[in-house]
Amino acid sequence: MRLIVSLCVFAAGAFAGFFLTALVRLTPTDWHYWVGARVLWQLGGGLWLGYEVGRLMAGRLFWLSSVAVCGALGAVLCLNPLLDLIRGPLVAEGSIVSDSYTRNRARRSIKARVVIQSSDGARHELSLWGRQANIYEDLTEGCGGPQAATRFVVLRHLDAFLSVGCRRDHAPNNGMHPTPR
Repeated sequence: MRLIVSLCVFAAGAFAGFFLTALVRLTPTDWHYWVGARVLWQLGGGLWLGYEVGRLMAGRLFWLSSVAVCGALGAVLCLNPLLDLIRGPLVAEGSIVSDSYTRNRARRSIKARVVIQSSDGARHELSLWGRQANIYEDLTEGCGGPQAATRFVVLRHLDAFLSVGCRRDHAPNNGMHPTPR
């Protein structure tokens, strides 16, 4: 019975874990809770499944190898969130060089490609899908458009904008203060 429950937790994490970080509005203060929950669900589900499979078989070597294989599978499933959790968000001062949208019939974005040029010369490309594309659009509209945004806090591997700072002549967005000049 425990094997079936662990298999269900692992399968649910494999398929639905994505929604923990894709559908919610991640912010600079709470992003690590959602990303951590996704990592815990996917990696923990893999380890638990490996433990339960190994428990049914005789031999310590098979038990260790099943935990290692299923744990590695869980780690592969949550690699991008795990990298963002370890490295933290990227804070870039600069400007948006280009952004392009693919829209649906309701004129909401379903896909956006954004290129940010940092003040140190580094270029950061993000491919946003679904709700994350709409969040990006809402954040930059709060600044008066992409050309007025000057400070970006993003998760590199999940391609998610956490916040956008505006130039002084535009109102601050989502609790961030304008970038000093």
